[in-house]
Amino acid sequence: MADRFETAFLEEDAFAEWDRLVERSPEGTVFQTARWFRILGDALEKEWRVLGCFKNGNLVGGCAGLLSRRAGLELWLPPMLTGYAGPVLGEPDQKRLCERNDETLRRGAAIEEALRRRFALAWMVHHPAAPDLRPYVWSGWEMIPRYTFLLRSAPAEKMRGALKHSLRKQIKKAERAGLRARPLEDLSGVAGLYAASYRRHGEPPPVSPEAIARWFARLSGEGAARAWAAEGEDGAPHAFLIAILDGDRAYHWVAGSDTDRIKEGGMPFLLWKTTEELAGVVSSIDMMGANTPTIAGFKTGFGGELVPYWETKRFRSPFVRALFRARERFGR
Repeated sequence: MADRFETAFLEEDAFAEWDRLVERSPEGTVFQTARWFRILGDALEKEWRVLGCFKNGNLVGGCAGLLSRRAGLELWLPPMLTGYAGPVLGEPDQKRLCERNDETLRRGAAIEEALRRRFALAWMVHHPAAPDLRPYVWSGWEMIPRYTFLLRSAPAEKMRGALKHSLRKQIKKAERAGLRARPLEDLSGVAGLYAASYRRHGEPPPVSPEAIARWFARLSGEGAARAWAAEGEDGAPHAFLIAILDGDRAYHWVAGSDTDRIKEGGMPFLLWKTTEELAGVVSSIDMMGANTPTIAGFKTGFGGELVPYWETKRFRSPFVRALFRARERFGR
């Protein structure tokens, strides 16, 4: 009897099984767990679902995302500030490589077809370990290459030695000026720096500082996030950074800096000090994106490994594509 692959949205009583699947999968991260989406949904007041992929009735894969409705159209979207929000396929249990490849392809194809058929716009950000994206290529999805830097933990002197010379100078300047990195229990007094960083570029923040503060409070309460501020000798915050903890890996998540003090090196200093501290806790740190020239130019100075990943989008029709492209231009 041939194997049967089906998809369906999971009910809440299946979320524990889903989280176990995410934990076992090479492409699984905290960003795909039901726990993450519960906190996100509460903080941002958004609707979320998990689309499960079943083989002969057993959960073998799936994808978590936000549901949205605009202009009468149903959309599947990656949440803001959620890193990787693509399919989790798990490890096939077949021993022969040809069978493992076929199993992975069929799981991915089932998820791709379900999203393509239901949503006017389906949009995902895949993990770098995503094993097979051919179903998206074959069905005409837009394939957008993205990049991040991955820092491998090592002794502090070795990591400092990998820093770009100009970055080491900025860090030393901040140290001589008396800046210090202080752990934060909450974001009172610093959350506004998140919005200030966007205003510096003439853009509104994608998420309000208040929502970021609520989000962090929930995550830190569960041991999934830590935050630090770079402060001057007068106690004034120059910059802040939140890191997400996910087993043996950490993610640079949300940051902000004081526009008036940006030349004093608070952000380079804080990134180095937190990287130094996290290196004693995790084996690697994902710097979460290097996709614009200015940000990539800054992050490359930390000596990380450049890692590619993919963003995929599929519009149901040219009309839907034109509608959303117009909305993006209007939004900017």
